[in-house]
Amino acid sequence: MINIVLVDDEQLALDELAYLLEKASYVRVIGKFTDAFRALEFCAFEEPDIIYLDINMPGLDGLSFADKLHKLGCKSNIIFATAYEEHALNAFDKGAIDYILKPYEPERILKSLIKFKRNLTVKMEEKSIRKISVTDGDKICFLPIDEVLFFEASNSKVSIYTKHQIYQSNENLSSIEAKLSADQFVRTHRSYIVNINHVIEASPYFNHTLMIRVQGYKIEIPVSRSYVKKFKALMNFN
Repeated sequence: MINIVLVDDEQLALDELAYLLEKASYVRVIGKFTDAFRALEFCAFEEPDIIYLDINMPGLDGLSFADKLHKLGCKSNIIFATAYEEHALNAFDKGAIDYILKPYEPERILKSLIKFKRNLTVKMEEKSIRKISVTDGDKICFLPIDEVLFFEASNSKVSIYTKHQIYQSNENLSSIEAKLSADQFVRTHRSYIVNINHVIEASPYFNHTLMIRVQGYKIEIPVSRSYVKKFKALMNFN
């Protein structure tokens, strides 16, 4: 399911775009906003897959909205939907994946969704490494990524846990995360990245967090509040 937020100061434009998007069975509009500031707060927390964003809006225009969103660390894809052609170059400079002109045409809306899915596929292919280099004593080994159960950062070192052995990496956790498939590996805490294919149980913990375990280890891995929602979505439970 593709989660989408719509931002436009005209309610009729919001309703029309929502109607056209929801004709696709794999789309869910999770928010419609005429107030750009409220939309920014919502998107920074929810991180929808796509934000369809008008440009000429009072208080906070679409281009400034995109700048603020990126500064907040939100990685949602932006598609600008506007009546004005002249902002296209600036829009793509802001990292937009598409630029749609009003009045909306159903076929053009569908093409924007197809473009998003193609863009997502390319990103996943670029990120999905098959092996990772690890140190084993004085040797460098190349470990199939599917064998990794989880990564743990501690005392400026990253340990890589497999079913039979624990290896060390010379990279930091953020560098490793950037190379991993987001469909298979999830950050659960500032110190942990977990292969969801090996998670065997999850238990509620303090303040709406979780503790999880992977097969072969009794270690309890925390899922902090910042990552609970994404973890639950990937594991398909509430």
